Amino acid sequence: MSEREGFAERLKAAMAASGEGLGGLFDHLVKLLIEEDGVVEFRDGRCLMRRDGVGGEELPLTKGAFRIVLARAAALCEEFAPGSVSPYGGEGRLRFAPDDGVVHRISFVNTTGEQRLEAWREEFVPAPAERLAEGLSPAAR
Repeated sequence: MSEREGFAERLKAAMAASGEGLGGLFDHLVKLLIEEDGVVEFRDGRCLMRRDGVGGEELPLTKGAFRIVLARAAALCEEFAPGSVSPYGGEGRLRFAPDDGVVHRISFVNTTGEQRLEAWREEFVPAPAERLAEGLSPAAR
């Protein structure tokens, strides 16, 4: 497998193994983006993953499927911090597992003219219950 095919092949394999459909697609896509330090965008009728702003590995996603992924990004960021993003874009934080304390930061645009997703792994942030156990108020989050 060439480096160019690596990301798309890994995404396809993760999706086939999980059988989770579009809901699971978001989780797998973000995790792979973090590993690869990449950006996914829909441009010129194709969904592309770019590393360091160069190249472009085509992903097997339609514009509609990618926009569903971006809508999920907005919903998960809103769940983590209400009011942090709009359905059309922003930069927010989310967790995949509420108990692991690992926070991921994402930036996305989901408008008619532009669709893009970036993701980074961020620091360990205690879950709200852990913060209360440490004596920190919810407002100190």
